[in-house]
Formats: sequence, structure tokens, C-alpha cells
Amino acid sequence: MSVMSRTLAIAIFLASIALLVDAGPELNPFQYCSTVLKKLRRNERQTLHRAVVAVQGLYAQLELRKLDRATSTATTEQLQAWLNSNQTVVSRPWAISKLAQRLQAVCRDAGIPCELVVNADNPHEASEWTTLAKSTKGFVVPLFSANIHEARGYNRAARAAQGRFLIIWQDDQLPPSSGSWLRDLQKLFSGHPRLAVVGMNTFRMCKHAEATNRFGAVAWEPDPVTGVRWSYVQEPKLVVDQTPTQLLMPIGAPPQFNHAIPNVDFAPLVVRASAYELLGGLEESYTRKGDCGIWGDWELCTRAWVAGWTVGYLPIEGREGDGQDGGTHVGSNAEKCWGRQQYVSAGSFDKRYGSPAFQDELCGKVWKFNMAAFSLSDPSKCPYGGPETKFGNCTRSS
Repeated sequence: MSVMSRTLAIAIFLASIALLVDAGPELNPFQYCSTVLKKLRRNERQTLHRAVVAVQGLYAQLELRKLDRATSTATTEQLQAWLNSNQTVVSRPWAISKLAQRLQAVCRDAGIPCELVVNADNPHEASEWTTLAKSTKGFVVPLFSANIHEARGYNRAARAAQGRFLIIWQDDQLPPSSGSWLRDLQKLFSGHPRLAVVGMNTFRMCKHAEATNRFGAVAWEPDPVTGVRWSYVQEPKLVVDQTPTQLLMPIGAPPQFNHAIPNVDFAPLVVRASAYELLGGLEESYTRKGDCGIWGDWELCTRAWVAGWTVGYLPIEGREGDGQDGGTHVGSNAEKCWGRQQYVSAGSFDKRYGSPAFQDELCGKVWKFNMAAFSLSDPSKCPYGGPETKFGNCTRSS
């Protein structure tokens, strides 16, 4: 099994704003900006404005330099150095060792051979990951590709992984101490050969018939094939965290990791390695190097359903956060990811898969899988036909 983590460092320059941002896929990441600005004195607002304009100017000159149209006489190295000096890098050095140790302990508890493949986007963390590779006796496998970020980082880690199943993990979360969730995943992938993706964060049963992502335990009785309580879904959903390290934990020796779900998200997001390769990995054309991978999870899930695979959701209990804000939810990164990249990726996804007829067909397919595979002990807990999922019901067709 392979685990991939995301980038571990986050560049921000508005530290005061970062502390107040309450961002997420459904929220305005700068909803408190006006409040913050009102609390600043006039000279502080002017200083902040000059700092923002300076950083924007440096970014513009660097982009113009690529086109040989820069108006500044400074070299690219000088521009980049000035830009770096105007930013504060927030990293998670405390998390690196603890995360690796916890993941290794979980694999031991489950009795499943694993490796932790890390695409380290931050060159300054290279020595820490190299030291861990030695101290963990090869459990940690570091790769170094500066600032290629999520989609490309996960794809690169997947190509290097040896496991039969790939777990995309977030570097700001620690796994439960028990390895029971790995054993449940093993049962699901063994018992359902066409299962390609299992989300363990949030999900959508029917994307266009739900107002927001769902999470938590599923209503179905345990799967009679595996004894695991899960569901088919349309999309598992990842809460994207822009951190310079992509974590992938592949299971090496024969280990195997379902509620039918059209969509699930990062992370954890678990993918059968053979399906990941056949599907071509995560879509890279939605993002530039250095951009967050928002919508890549839903796109992969939709592609899996279209190709004849299935997608599931299995809740994981006992994850812990590290107490710090995620990289895409602070400062300028919040707008870069949840503003610009959300607009670009959502538009691209909609052009490819947004047809109402296609979405209805996919929701119907997921519903049929769930009706065929699961039963309810309490009909009132049907996940269909209610306020959360305004599609279908739990009455099996004859």
C-alpha cells in the first residue's frame, strides 16, 4: 500500500488575515477581509496595500520575463529572491516525523506491508525526508520535484509506488492508531474486483441533486460479501490542502483494501493501482504547476464510472488534525485555490461532464448498484429522496 501526502509548505504574506480566514469549498475564503481592514489604522492599510502591490508586481515581472517582455532590468534570480523575501513560508516540520511514524505503526497493526512515497515539493525539507528514509529502513521513499504540486505530484508518486493500492493522504492529518480501516479496505478491494476508488473523507451520492458534500457513517447494513459497512457513491470529495508534499502510501505485498458513490474526494482517497494506471491518473490539464488540485478527485471518479469501474465511500474514524490551518485556507493561497482554480477547474469539469442527462444517468447507475448490494434495517434512514439527496428512493425495482 502506498500513501501520498501533499505539499508541506505554504507561502503566505498576509499573516494577520490568515489567522481569521474561515475557508472551504462552500465558503468565501475572504469573508473576513473587510473586518480585518476596518481594524487596521490608516498607515497600516497603506503598508499592506504597498506590500500586496509589490508582490503582484514581482509576479507580473517574472511572468513577463518568460515571454522576454519584462520591463525590469533585474535578472530572473533577483526577481525571485525579492519575491521570496516578501513572503512568509509556513511549513509543518513538526508533522513530518510524527506522520511517518504513525502511518508505519498503522500498517504494522494491520499486518499489511506498506511504503510511504513522498513527493517533496519543498527543497528545504529534503534532508528531513532523507533522514526519515534511513531511519524507517525504506518505509519512507522520498521523491524531489520542486513545486509541481498536487496532480503532478500524486501522479509522479503513483508511478514510483510498488503497492497494489494507493492511499492519497493529507500531511496535516494523523491516522487512527488502529489499522482496522486498512483491513476493511483490503476486504473491499478483494471482494469487489471492479472497485477502483474509495473515498474516506466526504462524498456525493448524486452530485447535481445535493446542495453540499456529505460525510459520516453510511445508512446501509454491512455488505454481505465483505462484512464492511460502506456505500457506492458518485464522487468522494477531497478537502484540498496546498502543502508542498504529496503523500502516497502503497501496499506492497498482496494486500487488498464500498455504499456506491458517484463522487468522493481528497483525502484520504484510495485507488486500485491498476485502475489508476489504466485511467491515466489525475487530470493534469486543469491546473498549472504549483496550483492546487481542486476538482481532480471528482474528475477521476467520474472517469472511473465512465470506464466501467465503480467508486465507493468508507468512513474512517479517529483521524486527528495537527491544529494548524490548511495551506489553501490561508492568505493569498485561499483566493488562488478556492477562487481562481475553483473557477477554472469547475468550468472545465462542467464542459466535460456537466450535461444534466449525463448526470442523471450516472446518478441512476450508482442508485442501481446500491439497491442491488445493500439493505436498510431502518427504512427512515434511506440516503435517497430526502433533503440531502433529492434523487431516487430506497424502493428496489422489480
